[in-house]
Amino acid sequence: MMKVILTRSAIALSTILLACSAAVGQSEIVLHAFGALPDGSNPRGGLIADSAGRLYGLTYNGGHQNLGVVYEIVPPSTKGGAWTEYVLYSLAGLTDSLTDSYDTLALGSHGELYATTFYSGTLGYGSVAQVVPPAKRNGKWTGSMIYSFTGGTDGAYPEGGVVFDKSGALYGTTIQGGNRGLCDHSGCGTVFQLVPPVSSGGAWTENTLYTFSGFDGNGSPGQLLWDRAGNLYGISEVGGAYAHGNVFELSPPAVQGGSWSLADLYDFTGGADGNGPVGSLVWDPAGNLYGMTVAGGDLSACSGGGCGTVFQLSPPATQGGSWSETALYSFTGQSNGYLPLGGVIRDGSGNLYGTTYFGGDPLCDESGSTGCGVVFKLAPPAVSGGTWTETTLHSFLGGTDGADPSSGVTFGKGNALYGTTFLGGSSAEYGTVFEVTPLKQCPITGIM
Repeated sequence: MMKVILTRSAIALSTILLACSAAVGQSEIVLHAFGALPDGSNPRGGLIADSAGRLYGLTYNGGHQNLGVVYEIVPPSTKGGAWTEYVLYSLAGLTDSLTDSYDTLALGSHGELYATTFYSGTLGYGSVAQVVPPAKRNGKWTGSMIYSFTGGTDGAYPEGGVVFDKSGALYGTTIQGGNRGLCDHSGCGTVFQLVPPVSSGGAWTENTLYTFSGFDGNGSPGQLLWDRAGNLYGISEVGGAYAHGNVFELSPPAVQGGSWSLADLYDFTGGADGNGPVGSLVWDPAGNLYGMTVAGGDLSACSGGGCGTVFQLSPPATQGGSWSETALYSFTGQSNGYLPLGGVIRDGSGNLYGTTYFGGDPLCDESGSTGCGVVFKLAPPAVSGGTWTETTLHSFLGGTDGADPSSGVTFGKGNALYGTTFLGGSSAEYGTVFEVTPLKQCPITGIM
C-alpha cells in the first residue's frame, strides 16, 4: 500500500548502512490470536505500520455480523509488555461496502484507511471503501463506500488494494470488466484512478486509465508500485503472451488529457522462470524489480507444476531494450515451503523476506503432510552471479503459533517482521498476528 519514504542525506544513509548487520537468530511471537465474535477472525491481507509502530489490518470473518473487521495492534508502552488489539470497525455489508475485503489497507495522510472489496458494492462488482478515525477522543470510527464498480468499462472485482499519488488520488486494479467482449466475455480487467472530492463530503471521481486485452494483462490482482518518474508497475496472474502472467509498466500521458500507455516488460512461460506472479513488487536502488510466482520454477516439484519462485526483473542496459528475468530461487515444497501468495520486501542489505502458504514442518497440526507455511529470508550471493541462499526463519506448526500465511510480511517496530496467518492461534482456526524477531537488518530502501 502507500509507502512512507523517509528522506535522509547520503552521508547519514551511508553511515546507517555500514552499521547494519545481518539477521542474527529469530523467534516467532504471536502478538494477537483472534477469537470468537465480536473479535475479527481469519486475516487474509497483510499489515501496514504507522510511524508509531501501530499495525493495521483486515479480517475476512468475525465482527458483529461475521463479515470481518478493521483492527489495530498497538505496541506495549514498556519493553516486553503485551501488544493490544482493538477492533476499529465491524464490517456491515452493503451499508459500508466493506465485506469481502482481504487486501492490505492503505493509510491516508489524516489516519484514514482505504480498502478494496471484491464482491460487495451497490451492484456486487466490488468497491473502494474508506474507514475514518473519530474526530473526538474515544469516538467511533466510521466506514463509507467511496466508489462502487459497475462491472462495465470501469472494471469489476478490484483486488490488490490501492496506492496513493502525491495529490491524494488512489490507484488500483480490477481482475474483470473493461472490455466485456474479451476474456470469456467477462473483460480482462482495468487500472483505475479515484480522484478525491474538491470539498469535504463530495463524491470521488473514477477514471479508467487502462483496459487490459489479455495479451498485455488478464486479471491483475497485485498491488501497484510507483517509480520516481510517475510510472506504475504491476502484475497480471494469467495474462501475457503465454497466459502464465506478466509484469507491466503503465506510463502517464505526455500531455494532460492524453492516454496512459502500457509496456509489457516480461511474459512468464510457466517453466523455470515461474508461473503466475502474485502479490506486490519491490525495487532495489539499481532499478531491479523483485516478486514471486505462485507456481513454476523447479518443475520436478509439486506434481510437475513447480512450487513457485522468487524472481528478479532487470531493466535494459540501453533505452528501448528488453527487460531480463532471473529466477533467484525455486521452492521445492519441502522444508522451504511452497505456494507463495504475497510479495517480498527488501532490506538495505539486499535480503528479501516473504511467506509461503504451505510447506515447512510436515507434522504441523493443521494440514498434515502439506505443512502450514513458512517465513523465509533470501540472501544475495557474496559475488555477482552466485547463488541466493534461502533460510527458513519460522515454520508454522498449525497450533498457537498460527498456520497458512496468505500475505507477505512488513517491517515495523524495531525493524522486525510482522505478518498474519489465516488459521491457527488460540483455537487453531481464527488466525494470528505474528512477529519474527530479532532481525537486525538495514532500513528499508525507498522506491526507485
